[in-house]
Amino acid sequence: MIVRLPKSVMRVAMGLFVLTSAAAAAMAAGGGNGGSSGGSSGGGAGCALTINNDSNAAAEYARAQTAIAQVDYETAIGHLDKVLAAQPNNPDVLNLMGFSKRKLGDQSEALEYYNKALDLQPNHFGANEYLGELYLELKNVTKAQQRLAVLQQGDYILDIRRADSYV
Repeated sequence: MIVRLPKSVMRVAMGLFVLTSAAAAAMAAGGGNGGSSGGSSGGGAGCALTINNDSNAAAEYARAQTAIAQVDYETAIGHLDKVLAAQPNNPDVLNLMGFSKRKLGDQSEALEYYNKALDLQPNHFGANEYLGELYLELKNVTKAQQRLAVLQQGDYILDIRRADSYV
């Protein structure tokens, strides 16, 4: 089955793909982005966590990332709930929660998590990327283009703040 998408949707999707690919290449080359978590935008398993002062939360976060890599979003949400109990204002965790909720089809709750992450850290790369993807799923091209514009600024946060700042 061939589906034709409007050119505006294709441009935004291609822009998100190009930026995501560039970020993944930077991560593979040793770059970092503590302001991003999960998926192809970097900050996934093996990257520095923003949960440095709480070994239990860090372990739960790692378990969540493993579950996401295994496409087990329900399990990931259980682990992320535990991390959020300890660090409710951690934008990386909020972003991963939004990602997991979106992958399970809960778009309204995903939107809440992405927005909370962006309220805390407006230039959070992962949250801007995934929110843009959500807007494309919702066929809201204008808002997806706004997220793409933020990403194209290349002004996203390299967050090296201490984990206790998220509590």
